[in-house]
Amino acid sequence: MSVTDLQRMTAAHEGRRIGYMHYPYGFGVAGPNEYDCSGLTMAAWAKARVTLPHNSAQQAVLLKAVPWKQANIAKMQPGDLVFFQGDGGDTVASVGHVAMYLEEYEGMHIIAQATNTQLGSEVIRVKKYEQPLFIGYVR
Repeated sequence: MSVTDLQRMTAAHEGRRIGYMHYPYGFGVAGPNEYDCSGLTMAAWAKARVTLPHNSAQQAVLLKAVPWKQANIAKMQPGDLVFFQGDGGDTVASVGHVAMYLEEYEGMHIIAQATNTQLGSEVIRVKKYEQPLFIGYVR
């Protein structure tokens, strides 16, 4: 899939907006007032007129995720989807969670994600070495 810089920035802006609104987590929900992880990324990219499936593993397969061992985190761009392992190992086929890369800030990699916590959708900061379950990303 080929996207423009404007679409990428639109999606990243929407992912940041959703993250900072702290909407509640809702399994299987893609907004506008609740989100799960793939629902957040799907809704953010929909704002940029890009259609994604509502499933993190399907997003990874459709978009051909770059496996972590081959990925260069320094080359990630706003709007990239970041995948984390679920059950069954560290391959793209075992994706269990997806988030959206927003930016690098003071050595931290900032992502927007929807997790099942009291905060719901949230923007969090992660460092590469603090995420052993990170298995790849897509551009």
